[in-house]
Amino acid sequence: QISLSRLKYQARPNARSIEVRCQLLNELGKGLLEHHNGSALHMIAKAINSADALVGIMLDTFPGFRDYVDTNEWTAPTSPTCEWESAKSSPSVIHFYRRAQIATADIWAALGRHHGNSSSSTLCTDDNLRVCQFNDMDLV
Repeated sequence: QISLSRLKYQARPNARSIEVRCQLLNELGKGLLEHHNGSALHMIAKAINSADALVGIMLDTFPGFRDYVDTNEWTAPTSPTCEWESAKSSPSVIHFYRRAQIATADIWAALGRHHGNSSSSTLCTDDNLRVCQFNDMDLV
């Protein structure tokens, strides 16, 4: 677990929403420990060469990756973990999955940008074009 004071020390001086970033980093660690034996590589392997599946795995594992808006309220949920099961199938909810798609694209790029079945990469995707690309490096 990372503390807020340690993150403030390690972050760039003008980092926005440091408290939220600290919460999300701890959520990532907790999700990996509870669902993937503490290993991001185990999580990636569960996707079986599918960027689309990796997005789904991330959504199920990390509440902070669940970007959605309920059109009945037109506000973001205050606690994404409490409404996730009903939000997944609600007709009034618009899902963006922006953070999960960016993370999946970043993982794919970091591991060599391989397509199809390749033994030289941990994440070789057959469907990476199904994942949207966003030009936004300043995520909360």
